[in-house]
Amino acid sequence: MRDDAISASLGLEGLTVLDTFESDERVDVLMQLRAGAGACPNCAGVSTYVHERTEVRVRDIAVHGKPTYLLWRKRRFRWVKS
Repeated sequence: MRDDAISASLGLEGLTVLDTFESDERVDVLMQLRAGAGACPNCAGVSTYVHERTEVRVRDIAVHGKPTYLLWRKRRFRWVKS
């Protein structure tokens, strides 16, 4: 499965498809946000220091008649005051 075709089909602005995995049972699409920084919800300061990454799995519509899951590599930024 071509990653660029999946990316265009999803139409999710700001997300990049990193990889796709297709097995006999399902299709997984690994993605993350293009943004390289995050804003502090309290002071709106910008941070580029990634504290951790978690993976969120979301069920999507079927592809090729198989259950499809979006695996979002969610980044949590740590605010470091200078």
